[in-house]
Amino acid sequence: MAYYKTFDDLLKNNKGLFKLFWKSQNNGLLKAIWEARQGEIDILKDQIKFLKDKGSLQEAEIGEKNTMMNLMSKKIESEKANFEAALESHKAEVNALNVRRESLLYQLSYDEKEIEARDLKISLLESELEKMKSYASVMEKTLAMKDAEDQKQHSDQYALEENLTISHETLIELNNQREALASQVSRLESELSELKSQYKESQAVTRQFKELNFKMSNELYKLNHEVERLNGF
Repeated sequence: MAYYKTFDDLLKNNKGLFKLFWKSQNNGLLKAIWEARQGEIDILKDQIKFLKDKGSLQEAEIGEKNTMMNLMSKKIESEKANFEAALESHKAEVNALNVRRESLLYQLSYDEKEIEARDLKISLLESELEKMKSYASVMEKTLAMKDAEDQKQHSDQYALEENLTISHETLIELNNQREALASQVSRLESELSELKSQYKESQAVTRQFKELNFKMSNELYKLNHEVERLNGF
């Protein structure tokens, strides 16, 4: 569709249609009609300009929104990548904690068995020590009785001279046995003391392992909960 800026432009471009008006030069009516519509045309031009300006503004807004959407898409992709990396890191930490927990549980089980074995050994040593103490007490009483008997025998030197010699040898032997027994009792007491010390240390280590296991279980629970929460996104 052709558009004409002026009335003369309309006539010149449509000579065949308006040739009668050109011959008679009676074009005043058409010009009057043209000029009567000029106000409406100007309004339409203004509306067209407004719509063009509005369209340009909308295009700019659309371009800006597209830019924002692209930026948001990139940000979402970046956050998604960061989230996936963090999730993998959390999974690796959880796996490492599981391995550590299994190792601690194994060590704890081993230590508990060691403690049970030491408890049994301590119990046996205590029982043996009691027996040795009882035997030592009997030996002390025997030596005391022998001393009393020796003193009695000294009062009758002539009659009991042979028995005195035998008793003296027996006394020496009993003294030797007593010293050997005392040394053995001392050794057993020292060993028992050392075992009790080791037992206390084992109990302390066991408590530490139990506390660490409890702490690791709590951390593992928190990490599992965090992973489940992140998976929920």
